[in-house]
Amino acid sequence: MILDAPIGTRLIARGMRPQDVVSASFADVLQLHRADVAAGADTVLTNTFALPFRAFDLDVSKYVAPAIACAQASGARHVLVSLGPPAQGNAARNEEAMERVLTSVALALRTARVMGVLLETLSLSDQSWLPDACARLRADGIAVALSFIAGTTLPESVPEGVFALGANCSLSAHRPEFSDVLHKAKVLGLKSYLKPAIHGDASWLVETCAPFDMVGVCCGGDSSHVAALASARVRGIVE
Repeated sequence: MILDAPIGTRLIARGMRPQDVVSASFADVLQLHRADVAAGADTVLTNTFALPFRAFDLDVSKYVAPAIACAQASGARHVLVSLGPPAQGNAARNEEAMERVLTSVALALRTARVMGVLLETLSLSDQSWLPDACARLRADGIAVALSFIAGTTLPESVPEGVFALGANCSLSAHRPEFSDVLHKAKVLGLKSYLKPAIHGDASWLVETCAPFDMVGVCCGGDSSHVAALASARVRGIVE
């Protein structure tokens, strides 16, 4: 399955402030979604990554449904609701932030169908909110994918209801090693997920992504990298 390129970093490259990405116009986000679909993406991620971090200064209920509608308008076969870590500074606020966001997600998904929710750019530090978040989504009948920051040691087990495990982004500008990610997903019987960051040369991208079930690109990537992965799939290199 071919995933998209990042929305946020491409909007920032156009001059948008990072804190404004989540409120970018429907038209601007749709243009990027459609570019990725035209390049060969099957699945696009909603422009909701920052909502857990902004949960106390935005009315998150106003952002989830429009972001899902925008992603669906791209013509992609599948949509994943993207949520980054809350990063609120303490466990209680992290849990409250996720509860606010997940309440809005559950309400939006009463009338919209998506593949599931992607909890991404995770680390193993201060993830006390994660089991409850997964349980909440599972109770609402929503499938969950987990993606950790590339280079993070992956957990030995995952909460019930998780269908995919992988990595995205990177802790360094050097090409990371992803064999442990692939191995852990297989051991746990999950789909393997990979969206690596692109720092300059991307000649390694197709070969690195080839063994994974779900592949795209993270920070520094764009539709040209999506096209490279899609072309490799046509040639039988990528699933």
